[in-house]
Amino acid sequence: MILSKQTEYTATYQFGKTKVNMIGPNDVSEEEINKILEEIHTIGRKIIKQEFYKNETK
Repeated sequence: MILSKQTEYTATYQFGKTKVNMIGPNDVSEEEINKILEEIHTIGRKIIKQEFYKNETK
């Protein structure tokens, strides 16, 4: 059964009370990883900004 296998995570990040486990190929360069993380942060900032403005207009 696939769920009974112990999964190895490439990286684990903690954002407040949220734990994010990343699973990915090991052959990704450091430059590619940094680009992906930058994109994740950009998307996160957009979500926060959108929620802030949504709450501000209420």
